[in-house]
Amino acid sequence: MPLLGACPARGEEEPDASSFASPTAMASVVGTLYVVGATIALATMAFPQPPGTKVGGLYVVYAIAYVLGGILLVLRGRLPRSVVSLALGIGTLLICTGILLTLQRSGIYAMFFVWVSVVAFVFLPRREALLHAVLIAVAYAAAVLEERPVGYVEQLAIVVGTVAVAGLLVGYLKARMEAAIAQHGRSEDALRKEREFMDAVLESLEDGVVACDADGVLTLFNRATRDFHGISEERLRPDDWAEHYDLYLPDGKTPMPTEQIPLFRAFQGESVKNVELVIAPRRGRKRTLLANGRAILNERGEKLGAVVAMHDITERKRFEGELQHLADHDAMTGLLNQRRFREELDLQTIAAHRYGRECAVLVLDIDNLKYVNDTLGHTAGDTLITTVARVLGENVRRSDVFGRLGGDEFAVLVPDADVEHAEQLAANLVRALRGALIFVNGQRLRPTLSVGVSVLRANANASGEELLMEADIAMYEAKERGRNRWSVFEAEFESHVTPRSNWVNRIRQALEDESFVIYGQPILEVASGKVSSVELLLRMRSDSGELVPPAAFLPVAERFGLIQAIDRHVVHEAIGLIRDHGAGSRPLCLHVNLSAKSLIDAELPGVIERDVRAAHIDPGALTFEVTETAAIVNIDEAKRFADHLVELGCRFALDDFGAGFGSFYYLKHLPFDVLKLDGDFIRALPSNPADQVVVKAIVDVARGLGKQTIAEYVGDRETLTFLTEHGVDYAQGEYVGNPRPIGELLSDRRRAGPTPVRR
Repeated sequence: MPLLGACPARGEEEPDASSFASPTAMASVVGTLYVVGATIALATMAFPQPPGTKVGGLYVVYAIAYVLGGILLVLRGRLPRSVVSLALGIGTLLICTGILLTLQRSGIYAMFFVWVSVVAFVFLPRREALLHAVLIAVAYAAAVLEERPVGYVEQLAIVVGTVAVAGLLVGYLKARMEAAIAQHGRSEDALRKEREFMDAVLESLEDGVVACDADGVLTLFNRATRDFHGISEERLRPDDWAEHYDLYLPDGKTPMPTEQIPLFRAFQGESVKNVELVIAPRRGRKRTLLANGRAILNERGEKLGAVVAMHDITERKRFEGELQHLADHDAMTGLLNQRRFREELDLQTIAAHRYGRECAVLVLDIDNLKYVNDTLGHTAGDTLITTVARVLGENVRRSDVFGRLGGDEFAVLVPDADVEHAEQLAANLVRALRGALIFVNGQRLRPTLSVGVSVLRANANASGEELLMEADIAMYEAKERGRNRWSVFEAEFESHVTPRSNWVNRIRQALEDESFVIYGQPILEVASGKVSSVELLLRMRSDSGELVPPAAFLPVAERFGLIQAIDRHVVHEAIGLIRDHGAGSRPLCLHVNLSAKSLIDAELPGVIERDVRAAHIDPGALTFEVTETAAIVNIDEAKRFADHLVELGCRFALDDFGAGFGSFYYLKHLPFDVLKLDGDFIRALPSNPADQVVVKAIVDVARGLGKQTIAEYVGDRETLTFLTEHGVDYAQGEYVGNPRPIGELLSDRRRAGPTPVRR
């Protein structure tokens, strides 16, 4: 049978038709009394009557009326309503006729008529009872008008009728009492079953539920609540619970005041919504809970108690913490990344301005890292960077903020430090690295460090950005003086050093003059062997006309807040290229890289949408590539950004997929269409079994989620063959085609069409 079948509502069960108190049975009894009355009335005409007694036509009328009433009651519910109404009308007519047939009076009939009227009103529906009462009242009036002595048979009829009706009432009251007792028993049983059901439901919940009554006494707490509080199954009295756990604010360290406890707040009438707290049982693990609750009121608004539900969000908070750590820290060294370091720097300078304090910034650069990369390889260079980070980290204070700005650069923020203190720290760091034993690939390296120092003196107005630039200039001054040393910023340095600030000016000038050069690298559709899309890459032309690679200026643009302007420039150029070269049967599909800062630019999606609509291009021809690091800077903002452009019709690709901790998490929460496999898995793919396993797994996951895959850094035919055999959709790299000026690439495209790649 169905779980929720067609059951009668609670308290509305149909009465048993065979019971004494049922309407059908009671109507039959009343009808029987009518028939008995008719029988007695007819008998008065057959038996001898006392002297002076008259037997008139009224007895016949009574008999007929009684018989009709009895039949109607016995057959109640079995005859059409029209038949019942007709019969009642005939009965009324007969009674009225009886009035005309006799003028004698007999008040002794009154008791019998009254009893029958009462029974009719008790046991019959309101309309039928009223009609029967009218008949009885008219008959009684006729009897009163008869004015004749009462015979023995009539007296017997009255006695029998009175006793019968009295017995009927007693039986009815007894039946109602028994029914009430039975109903009470059934109600108690139903309440017991309902309570058992609710207890079972509450015990099965993974969320904790706790409630108190109007006096604040705990009355309900399920299994999850006991688990959260470290309470054993013996169910200690709620009054003793406080000895077994402690409550803290979300930081997990500050004890939660009583007035902030969710159940207390709900009991006071406050609506508790999404309140975080940490509970630490004496016997159990610490958990983070999310509480919601309110006061319980009756229909009159009187407080009956309060209830709070608690959801365990410990795992969610742990995962969010790991994601936040990834967003704030450099993946290679584990140090604070540039974005997070700059945030700390801004906070420190604001505090220094407010309280008249000093602070210092040190920018550190590993000398000659390029030589290590060129001679020993980039893997050796990465190993050197992580080792240097460890050595330097061992020589800064716990109160100092140590981060990696990118590449071979690090920075240290030193609170409450004057020039002397900052110089001492810089000297210690230079000496520490100089004396460290560092081995890479079996070779001992002797790296050195160039350090620039900038100090925010008391009551100075320099911003964190300016401090960082000054330290950067001082670092270049140290390099100019021979490296392996430190230098404190002085104003005259700006006149003879070519620091990063010059790059800032050059980037700004390139944006104004539109002297950036767009390159394109073809992306191969593996199934067809033809180039299907192009990734746009950026170069900057120097004053001498040489092309500057992006690694030389993009980190500076990131650091000094120019990257968003560059992203907008490239997006604008891409839309123009699609408009000018993507018409007809051969649409031009372009991939555009976006930085982390662009993903949190609330205005950029609107700008892109306006440009796309103005150019009348297919939004699906634009694919935006973002790295995992960019996605986790602010995943909520990134999701809003991506959702807006996906709704417009653009596509998204997750670059360097598989390189980080949260790759699969982003597939669940961000609307990516394409997964771009990290190049580290592709470079040595034919000869590295571990890379092969990872690539196969990522392709399987992508297929299951309906995503496409791109493999970059494809350098030879063997790699492309492996990718083809294992279902990778697209390939990109030296074997497919090197980056070229976009104009040349599009000219070749117009002349030759999609060109198959050699196999």
